[in-house]
Amino acid sequence: MTSNQGVPAIAAETLRAEIRKEYATVAQDPGKGYHFHTGWAAASRLGYAAEHLAGVPAANLASFAGTGNPFAAGGIRQARRLLTWARARAWMR
Repeated sequence: MTSNQGVPAIAAETLRAEIRKEYATVAQDPGKGYHFHTGWAAASRLGYAAEHLAGVPAANLASFAGTGNPFAAGGIRQARRLLTWARARAWMR
């Protein structure tokens, strides 16, 4: 027997706020344990090469909860456009 669970109705801004809250918690308490990978394990699962992470302070890497690897598509070449964090945040709003 299967059950049909509907998608809960949630406002987009409420969802964004909850996601921001979860990422803030990861940043403040990276060792808590989450339902997603964090830290070095997350970075390596996403394919980050060790040389890309070598200069990252351990505390910063511990709270990593990224959703993708920008280097997976290849290196960044001159004259390519980049989406900066500020532009990405503005786009998410």
